[in-house]
Amino acid sequence: MSSNHSSISEILLSYDLNSLQRSGFLDLYNEFIINKNKSTMSSSIGSLVDENITKLIDLPSPLMSQRKKLLSRLVVVKLNGGLGTSMGCLNAKSSIKVKGDDSFLDLTLEQISSLNKQYETNIKFALMNSFYTHHQSVNITKNYSLPIVHFQQDKYPRINAKSLLPLDLNKFADHAYYPPGHGNIFSALLQNDLAKNLIKSGQDYMFISNSDNLSASIDFRILSWIIKNKISFLMEVTPQTISDKKGGVLVKNLAGKIALAEISQLSSPFLDKFTKPQQCLPFNTNNIWIHLPSLINLQAKGNLNLPIIVNKKTIQGEDIIQLETAMGSAISCFDSAKLLLVDKSRFLPVKSCDDLFLIQSNLFTLKNGYLINNQQRKSDQLPLIQLGKYFYNIKDYQKRLPTIPNILDLESLSITGNVWFSSNITLKGRVKIIAKDKPIIIPSGSLLADQSISFC
Repeated sequence: MSSNHSSISEILLSYDLNSLQRSGFLDLYNEFIINKNKSTMSSSIGSLVDENITKLIDLPSPLMSQRKKLLSRLVVVKLNGGLGTSMGCLNAKSSIKVKGDDSFLDLTLEQISSLNKQYETNIKFALMNSFYTHHQSVNITKNYSLPIVHFQQDKYPRINAKSLLPLDLNKFADHAYYPPGHGNIFSALLQNDLAKNLIKSGQDYMFISNSDNLSASIDFRILSWIIKNKISFLMEVTPQTISDKKGGVLVKNLAGKIALAEISQLSSPFLDKFTKPQQCLPFNTNNIWIHLPSLINLQAKGNLNLPIIVNKKTIQGEDIIQLETAMGSAISCFDSAKLLLVDKSRFLPVKSCDDLFLIQSNLFTLKNGYLINNQQRKSDQLPLIQLGKYFYNIKDYQKRLPTIPNILDLESLSITGNVWFSSNITLKGRVKIIAKDKPIIIPSGSLLADQSISFC
């Protein structure tokens, strides 16, 4: 190991990394080398979490007179490092327009501004960017009057899956680096004393969520509850559904502590249970509340060790490895960690154009930057949307759907083939459209209700 460590350390000197990034990468790399032949996380799982979990609906709401003081203790952080690659977009995902000309980031800032106005306060707001998204996000937000803190997560070198050495910089100059997952937020916060400075200015609690989840709003019931009960780490969970294929479920480790299990870390029999959503396992929303002094204390004691996620990819025809960590896995590090069961209204992530279709539709309206459920929809369940390969890229999606159909009474939509929509279309019940590669246009004013249409 010492020889290999020396070799890696020498290689890293040619990479554009600061000393903290080199040190952080080496810690992950050495742990990966030591444990790469060991079994998956399943061997350390004692049981699935099946105990009663506190429900958001049961929490009391604090008095209006208490809310301004509660907000003064909070910093809101959005994970803003991702690109919209899963939607064919190479810009920051938060820059994608969601409603009209408003992007995810625009609407998030509107949420903060409306609370500031309502409670005559100045909520601390921060964006954790990656080297991919930092400059674009700074440019987007510079015209807002809100004081916004921008900080960057680390960048680490990608690893060749065969040699287990960092990629050749000459061959992979444009693909040599990657942001090492949202678990890196703890390292980023603790660098440059950002967390300590927040505490000094009175913000001892932090609410973190994904930039593509506009439903992750500040809830005074949660903030009041965690402060009153001295909860150091809170994860919002929701029952897993068929659409929750990526992410993590909550388990008990062999020590009896709550732990997060990502799908890539599981093997049978736990993987089998993960892939059967009817089990209604508690699913991580990545809405996380943390007591900052407890975080600093853990780090000082060296007890903030997160399990590695080995993310495998293919770049320029070669298999590569990215060593990452998940923010939610820190739950097992905190002694007073809790789960809170919330409904789907707080978890509407956009990972594909299928998801974007839903939140752009008339199922949701906007109020002060928040997505509000349309009360005219009778079902509590969102429709299952499968737009197909021709809608994968956001530019193609926008061209093929100049306006989003009325889907208030839609149960499911499945599209196969080269389909284009006109305006003023209504979809109801279960709709299936099948076409070959020849373009098919759904005429303006069409009503498709419980229909399976084939243009083969």
